[in-house]
Amino acid sequence: MSLEYVMCTPPPCLSGDNEQGEDEVSSETLTKKCDEIYTNEDGNENDEHRVEEPKEGMEFDTSDDAYIYYSTYAKEKGFAVSKRNSRKGSDGKLMNVTFQCNRGGKAKVTTTNPVKPRPQTKIDCPARLNLSICRDEKWRLNKVTLEHNHVNSPGKSRFYKSYRVLDEHVKRKLELNDKAGIKLHKTYDSLQIEAGGHENLTFLPKDCQNHLYKMRRQLLTMRVDYGMYSGLMQGVDFNGETNEANCNCRLFEFKGMVCQHQLVVFHKRRVERVLEKYALRRWRKDVKRVHTKVRINYDNSSSTIEARRHDNMCNLFNVVADLAEDSEEKYEKVMGRVRDLKIELLQSSVVSGSNVISDTPNASFSLGDVAIPSKESRNILDPKSVTRKERPRTTRKQGVV
Repeated sequence: MSLEYVMCTPPPCLSGDNEQGEDEVSSETLTKKCDEIYTNEDGNENDEHRVEEPKEGMEFDTSDDAYIYYSTYAKEKGFAVSKRNSRKGSDGKLMNVTFQCNRGGKAKVTTTNPVKPRPQTKIDCPARLNLSICRDEKWRLNKVTLEHNHVNSPGKSRFYKSYRVLDEHVKRKLELNDKAGIKLHKTYDSLQIEAGGHENLTFLPKDCQNHLYKMRRQLLTMRVDYGMYSGLMQGVDFNGETNEANCNCRLFEFKGMVCQHQLVVFHKRRVERVLEKYALRRWRKDVKRVHTKVRINYDNSSSTIEARRHDNMCNLFNVVADLAEDSEEKYEKVMGRVRDLKIELLQSSVVSGSNVISDTPNASFSLGDVAIPSKESRNILDPKSVTRKERPRTTRKQGVV
């Protein structure tokens, strides 16, 4: 049969199998053809544009023509079309195909709460068309099932996703008005008036909103990808003789931390020990921090042993400095003694850091007027008793009830 009322341009979605329902028919050509109004100026149906009902034995040039024909018929009757299945021969060519109502098939329940089931589109509708290719390369309609197990609404066909499309004129107008700061609902109202009513539009306000969001995401994606691409290009200058590495990111120069790019180069070059300059003083475990000696309160029980020693020595040094500050001779004498004491302490710290252990540990030593227990003391004292924060315990007997 001849299909004078059907566009012969196949939709791009027919290249493979798909069981996603109405997502199958998203062709702009199909939508334009299906948007032809089947009523005359008086609002009555026009028999000239009415689609013929499918019958067994009908032939089509291609499977795409059959798909467009069935989709046009489906829009007139109030349902959408999807491809159910297809089969290819040994040569890879399509042999037969089945088109069905978009509500055909069984739903895949994914909800975990049986008390609140989600509404399903698939209700196993039996309406379908089965076609197969003949020897003359024509597609023949072998089996036709027109009965549906649900109610169809021809007036709501335009709400199906397969029949909604934004043409280039509408897309251009949406983008220009969005750049000009015009709100979306005003643009949609103008398009509605231009088309002569919302029933003549081939799209919904949600489609316009999705198009604008898509354009904005594409713009943001290009900016982010450009930034990520420029961030990946990092160069490291490595000196094999001194094992020095300088990276373009300058993380070590700004924050004092060796960046991951330098570490990768060290790993590739099999550098097992980095230079001492990369281990800054503030990252070392043996660093002596001055702020640990600052007194935060005046309760000796809460301060550390090092802080109390530091306070006692500073108090004693302050007294000596007050006595020697009025004479140059006393000043030189004190400074000489302090320098000698410093050299002696440095030498003793080297000896104390060895494995030599004293046989006579001191239980305590005195600095000024306060006796401080030594770290080498093995006498473990009881913890200091403090008052409980809660209600004190009582020895009163409790009742049975």
